Amino acid sequence: MSSSHNARMQDARAFLEEIAGNPPGLPYDPLLLPKLFDVSREGSNVSAEEITAAIEKSQDLAVRVLAWANSAFYALESEVTSLRRAVNVLGMQEVRNVALMAGSDMWLRNAHLPDGFNAAGALRHQILAAELAEALAQTLQGTDPALRIKPDEAYAAGLLHDIGKVFLALRRPRVWAAVEELRTGALLSFAEAEDEYWSIDHALVGARVLHYWKLPLMLTDCISWHHAPQLAPDYAAEARLLCAADILAHEGLGPDGGVPARVLKLLPENVDLFALTAAARAAAAKAASLDGLAC
Repeated sequence: MSSSHNARMQDARAFLEEIAGNPPGLPYDPLLLPKLFDVSREGSNVSAEEITAAIEKSQDLAVRVLAWANSAFYALESEVTSLRRAVNVLGMQEVRNVALMAGSDMWLRNAHLPDGFNAAGALRHQILAAELAEALAQTLQGTDPALRIKPDEAYAAGLLHDIGKVFLALRRPRVWAAVEELRTGALLSFAEAEDEYWSIDHALVGARVLHYWKLPLMLTDCISWHHAPQLAPDYAAEARLLCAADILAHEGLGPDGGVPARVLKLLPENVDLFALTAAARAAAAKAASLDGLAC
């Protein structure tokens, strides 16, 4: 192993230590996301008032929640003007999705990212992966006894699966540029180029940050291993699902309109192909319709 590669590996370890010592903060109340995940847990005592109060601390997020409640998806007869009513109209799962999308967008818009980082494209990919992950989770319910993730949780995992790329580009712009150059020059995936360059990937980086944001272990674990689901220690079925959603988001359905073979290898053999294909198409169409509303 060359001395330059050793130096890059040492820098990778230092980067992970930096994240542990100074993790990136959320662009809104740091208690909001843990509360939004806790509120759907059986026996939770988190109230709508607590959620509303946490959202009110961020004017940007409050505006987005109101805009979502007044969007064509809900087609209400009268305009929603109060944040509390918006929270009630949307429901906690949808509020969580809005908070995750808004957080990603605020991060991307406010971060000083290197030239060449396609922030709009990154957000579109995250939303598409989220819609596909949710669709896969719905389709696979009952086909894989090992799969424990709920569709709304799969959506959250899809929205957050690539957030480590943002932190890498923000805090190590030269590394991001070197990895991107290696990716395009050697025709590798971004994760493969990261591993070759400095032996860690954005999935691990993102999972580390999400751990400090107190997100559930199931989400952080499947995000951490979504590029190597066969190595996932606890949530392998969830990591396979997220990996499949990520591949579909990048590649789409095959030329014949079918699900690519490398995606099928990640899913149970008894999956309903007709339902899966229809769900993937519907998810892609919905993601396209959200372009602009999420930002």
